This record gives sequence, structure tokens and C-alpha cells, in this order.
Amino acid sequence: MTNTVFSNEWFADLARRASRVNLDDKSVSVTVQQHVGDMAWYARIVDGTITITYGVAPAADATMTQSRATADAIASGELSSQQCFIEGRVQLSGDANALIQARPWLIALDELA
Repeated sequence: MTNTVFSNEWFADLARRASRVNLDDKSVSVTVQQHVGDMAWYARIVDGTITITYGVAPAADATMTQSRATADAIASGELSSQQCFIEGRVQLSGDANALIQARPWLIALDELA
């Protein structure tokens, strides 16, 4: 099923996919906040699982911020997230190591799309 990026259906699908991700590494405990335009959600990784919650995290370890146009271009494959980060289209604040720790879960989540 294809959902419009950032629609209610898209978020529901993202949360469903997150419930299926379970990695063996139980040592990682991080929260990564995403801000896209005026929308916000976060990924909480703890005990080998990842949950997605709409809104602002009470305490994020790392925060990624980007415009809606940038997010749409990344989602469509027109631009890569790495390219956008290098060009400053995606800004990172907080602990960059937290984002590195979260990477296996975020990749697993993306692979279930």
C-alpha cells in the first residue's frame, strides 16, 4: 500500500512497521526526534525495540530538522539523506552518537517499507 508521505495513514504504517522491528542489541536506549516543517515525531529505541510517536519527545538525545520539501525529496528518492545532511538541508542537534546508535533500527524500519 502506498500512503501519502506524512499523512495519518503514513504515520500509522510507520508505527506498525516499528512494532515488527526487534534487534538483538538490548544495550541501546536513545530517542531521535524528527521535525519536518511543522510536524514532529520521534523514534524511541529501548530493549531492542523501536516505537514511533507523533509529537515532541519529552527528552530527545538527537534531533533532525528539515523542510517539508527536503523530506519529500528524500522520501521520493530524488535526494539522499546523506546528501541533504552534507548540504545543510537536514540539520542535526544534540548527540550525534545517539543517531549513530539508532541507525540499525532506523535501517530495519526503512527496509520493512
